Amino acid sequence: MPDLRLLGPVELRGADDRRYSLGPPQQRCVMAVLAMTPGRLVPVETLIARVWRDEPTSDMRDAVYTYVSRLRRTLRQVEEGSTPVPEIRRDNGGYVLTLDDAHVDLHRARSLVRQARQQQAGDPVRSAELLGEAAALWRGTPLAGLRGLWAEQMRVGLQRELVTLLTERYDLELRLGRHAQSVVALSAEVVDHPLAEPLTGLLMLALYRSGRQADALQAYSRTRDMLVQRIGEEPGPELRRLHEQVLRRDPALEQAPDLRRRPVDRRDRIGEPHPAIRTSVRGGSPDAPATGCPAQLPPDDAGFVGRGAYAERLDRMGEQAAGPSRGAAVCVITGSAGVGKTALALHWAHRVAGAFPAGQLYVNLRGYAAADSPMEPAEALHGFLQALGVADDGIPQSTDARTALFRSLLAGRRFLVVLDNARDTDQVVPLLPGASGCATVVTSRRQMPYLVATTGADQIILPPFSPEEARSMLFRLTGEERAENREQAVAEVVAGGVRLPLALRLIAPRLTAAPGHARGAPQMSGSAPFVDVRAVFTWSYGHLSPAAARLFRLLGLHPGPELSTGAAAGLAGLDPRRARPLLSELTRAGLLTEPAPDWFTVHDLLRDYAAELARTHDTAADRQDAVQRALDHYVHSAHAACRPPALPDPARRPRCLAGWRHP
Repeated sequence: MPDLRLLGPVELRGADDRRYSLGPPQQRCVMAVLAMTPGRLVPVETLIARVWRDEPTSDMRDAVYTYVSRLRRTLRQVEEGSTPVPEIRRDNGGYVLTLDDAHVDLHRARSLVRQARQQQAGDPVRSAELLGEAAALWRGTPLAGLRGLWAEQMRVGLQRELVTLLTERYDLELRLGRHAQSVVALSAEVVDHPLAEPLTGLLMLALYRSGRQADALQAYSRTRDMLVQRIGEEPGPELRRLHEQVLRRDPALEQAPDLRRRPVDRRDRIGEPHPAIRTSVRGGSPDAPATGCPAQLPPDDAGFVGRGAYAERLDRMGEQAAGPSRGAAVCVITGSAGVGKTALALHWAHRVAGAFPAGQLYVNLRGYAAADSPMEPAEALHGFLQALGVADDGIPQSTDARTALFRSLLAGRRFLVVLDNARDTDQVVPLLPGASGCATVVTSRRQMPYLVATTGADQIILPPFSPEEARSMLFRLTGEERAENREQAVAEVVAGGVRLPLALRLIAPRLTAAPGHARGAPQMSGSAPFVDVRAVFTWSYGHLSPAAARLFRLLGLHPGPELSTGAAAGLAGLDPRRARPLLSELTRAGLLTEPAPDWFTVHDLLRDYAAELARTHDTAADRQDAVQRALDHYVHSAHAACRPPALPDPARRPRCLAGWRHP
């Protein structure tokens, strides 16, 4: 089986180590994108966004087809006897590289790291060997020779992943008592990664424990000078504290017990160093909380499609987190219930997780959960602090104190935080990191203008799928081998106006089992998919004020999905000035979208739901009156539009213009 290498120049090697050409940079980039997720579909739109970072055009699609054809020919050149040769298979709107993870150096390295972490407690010597094998797979700068934003972002993330791996490896080597043996290797790694303060700290510790105090102080000076020259900043507090400890020969820096000669303590796991290491490298007393590397993201959505433009906005937020900004980067994703906010947040978070090597934190804040009340910030902080290694008896009681400790633990480290299903700004603010280097994604059905104004957050108002995205998702969920006999059913579902990912996910199993059962169902308020999605909408509606709830119900009676502020006011029998705040409340709740000022749209499923509520909450007379008022509004509007404006009498025109002067 051939070997695909990404941790250096992108290369394809045969079993005899023969190198096969993968073509020009853009063609190699196509292979790299496919190899990042072997065995999983990569849509053509994603390939184009990562290779060119532009909206797809016919020329780009043709180029992708050409590159894939050439790569297929290259793969067929690899003869491995009876061993199956990998291929690039066409699937629903994209391509899949059928290559086992074990034959891609990046995934092989990650597998070795996972094995090493499993071996920590029982066999630390073997764990160190596995980490060394993983580090050896890096042949230089990852994706070397590839250009573009995606390649650069991946390079940055993979380099940080390597630094984390090296830190874990040499942290363990020192705990095994291998100080003098580690000095040469650590010195080389610090040269390759001069701004990686954890590696400098480990080198200082190895030198000091080898009786080389002056060399340890010199290592600190070199790193400090590099930081000041390149980014204009002093070393972080942990490295400065270690420097002070070396200067005064702090007894806490004395040799750590050799793990080979004693039972392994729980604290000796990677990410929970022995107290001597924790004190010297990470700062604080031996009783300070151990800081692991939490990875709390729920599984990625296998049926995720589209959303390329919004993922790019999240990419820019991630770039802000990596830049010189003094504040944490925040993006708020809002939209209707079931529109795919969480799916977008988690798909992006999984894609960029490597760029946040300190860890990824996730919490469902239950802002609109049917069975539970919204989570209090104190409860969410308790979970985060536990994930960061703080013992229960070390977690403060007050919310403010928990927030302060949470932000202190994240300071100077690159964390990704996902706050899912938030109720409002008050629930979110205590959970935001306070320093640069971290990125936070918030999902909520409500818009959060105060959060945007006070934190500079980007706000994405996520719309329903386009017809093409809805079609792609249905085919993704039902599978290509089942698509041909479901083409008509899928077309009817899409034509019926179903655009919410949640609704599509509920319809897909019916398409798979019996296509005829799903046809026309989305247009029926009593259909199973609608009933299931209605449970999601119920909680948004339940939090509305009585006046906004009444207006929402009446919107279900409006003859069409679009209306103006004036039309909504007429429907409810309100002055437009009173209707506007209610429309704003509905928009913040995600039950309406406002594509242009004073112009609103209601999704068809929401209209059906609103109409059903009107039938159960409002009398027939009230409903008839609302429809009549709406019709009266349009009649008067049409009459006014057809009537010429009243002009002043010619005899009075001079007086009308008497006060006018040419500028």
